[in-house]
Amino acid sequence: MKLNGVAKGEEKFYIVSELADHGEAFDYVSAEDGLAPEYARQLFGQIVSAMAFIHSKGIAHRDLKLENIFLDKNV
Repeated sequence: MKLNGVAKGEEKFYIVSELADHGEAFDYVSAEDGLAPEYARQLFGQIVSAMAFIHSKGIAHRDLKLENIFLDKNV
C-alpha cells in the first residue's frame, strides 16, 4: 500500500483461484499419467517465463512445485 507515494505496511499478493479452472498442475499430470513431450515442453517454457518475470520484479518463488502451479481453462 502507498500513502502519498510512500510504501506503508506489508505488500500483499493474491491468487485469483476462480481463473484456475483446471486446478493444480500436479493433479492434471497425475490424472493424465504424465504429459506428452510437446505439452511438457510448452508447460515448462511457461513456468520458466513466469519465473523470469517475477525475478525481474525482485520476487523469488520459494516453493516451486506442481502443487503450486495453477492451470486455467486453456489446458
